[in-house]
Amino acid sequence: MLGRFVAASGYCRAYASWLLRWHGKRVRVGARVVVVGDATTRVRQRRERVYGAEVVTVVTRLWKLVDCPSGKRLVAALPGMVEALERHGELTLPPEVRRQVLTISAATIDRVLASERKQLALRAYP
Repeated sequence: MLGRFVAASGYCRAYASWLLRWHGKRVRVGARVVVVGDATTRVRQRRERVYGAEVVTVVTRLWKLVDCPSGKRLVAALPGMVEALERHGELTLPPEVRRQVLTISAATIDRVLASERKQLALRAYP
């Protein structure tokens, strides 16, 4: 039975065995973590990062350079900015990083810059 479940679900044998033993029961995994075993749901695996630290650094620098616009406005401005800055010698990028900076989406820019936005948030004083 375990072999068929592993073949059908794609889980590793140890995790499949754990799920079948604890299905529907509350299990304390740590000091405060309680997990309910459910064999009907799939575990999401994290994807690898597409954009490295160098791309994030370049996008952050360009974002600050144009006074912190939204991701949609920054995506529209990136091709012209990168070309102008490279032409004047202010920015030199390896070809792969340049391609990634020019193809990054607005939503990804917003996710990457979320921590920067939070740090720059102005607080109103009464």
